[in-house]
Amino acid sequence: MTDYSSVDRLQQAFDEARIEARTYFDLNSQLLTDLAAVRQEAEEAVASLKTQIQALQQDNKHLRSSLADLNATHNSLMAHSLAQTEQIGELRSRLPEKQPPLLPFLRTLLLTLPTDFTDENTPDDSFYHFLCADPAADQPTLASNANTLLRFLHPDKSPNPDDPAVKAAAHLIPLITHIKRVLTIPALRLVYDHCGLTGLQRLLHHKLRCLHCMPVEDTGRPLRQGPVEYPQLHLLLTYCP
Repeated sequence: MTDYSSVDRLQQAFDEARIEARTYFDLNSQLLTDLAAVRQEAEEAVASLKTQIQALQQDNKHLRSSLADLNATHNSLMAHSLAQTEQIGELRSRLPEKQPPLLPFLRTLLLTLPTDFTDENTPDDSFYHFLCADPAADQPTLASNANTLLRFLHPDKSPNPDDPAVKAAAHLIPLITHIKRVLTIPALRLVYDHCGLTGLQRLLHHKLRCLHCMPVEDTGRPLRQGPVEYPQLHLLLTYCP
């Protein structure tokens, strides 16, 4: 009480205390304001994180469902593949016992076809027989059949290249090559389909006349109706047996 014995000193001390209290109050108010702003930002961040977590949970749920479907599909395909593999193995084990090899059969079949295309008794669709195809077959089918025959008739494809049947079938390779060219060149195939073997041979030998377009003596009408456009001479390919 000695320091505050006078009214002036007491008033001065009171004023200083009030100033310090005001300063403390202002600081406390600012701190509360800052804390409120920080809390609001934190709440907004938490809300955003919750939204992201929910979205991730939904994505995770969707991915789990997709993974389950993929696993089911994979298991189904694996089971089907194993079943097919077993079936193929069973068929392979039975094939040599119950069925003759295909290649010797194909050689024998091709060797029975006529190769004398100048003979009048040779069917006009013999070229298609050599390619094992129907006359209505499209060009990719004819080319594929020809390539398959050229590949498998080669003596190197046989375990017995000295077999007479293998050697005889190998002699058909140039003929099949020629047939492939005729039937896969649209202009030549048009002539062959329209004029037959005779007309094609005359065309390949530069005798540019289609016998089927010539009038028959008895009726005066052509054997086949409609004209045919011949290909350019540089497209003509001959076969020399």
